Amino acid sequence: DQQQRQELQLEEEQQAKKQKEKREEAQQAKLHAEEDFEVKGAAVALEKRLDDQQQRQELQLEEEKHAKKQEEKREEAQQAKLHAEEKQHLQEKKMLEKTQRASLLRTKEKRETQEKQQKVTEEHQKVKDVAAAIERLLDG
Repeated sequence: DQQQRQELQLEEEQQAKKQKEKREEAQQAKLHAEEDFEVKGAAVALEKRLDDQQQRQELQLEEEKHAKKQEEKREEAQQAKLHAEEKQHLQEKKMLEKTQRASLLRTKEKRETQEKQQKVTEEHQKVKDVAAAIERLLDG
């Protein structure tokens, strides 16, 4: 009877030991699961941070490209404006030269007309003088 009790007690101790081992294994599995969850959470957070950083970099790159295009457009507009102003200046210069040439031509024509009128007047005066001389000769 005592031997049976000892065997039963031994068996109970072995079962208690096994249960204790199972609890420890379960506790270890729980700790591993918690660690895995924390590691996965950290990995997800890191991945999100990297994604956010990449998105910011891509956005910054797009903004830089847009700013560069805007600057190029401004430079093109400035060049076009300068070209237009230069063209207008050349046209104004040509018009001024044309006007000056026309003015010089009119002045020359006026002078030539005045010289012709003076010659005509002088010729007319000579004719008058000759006619007067002829009249004096006839009268005299």
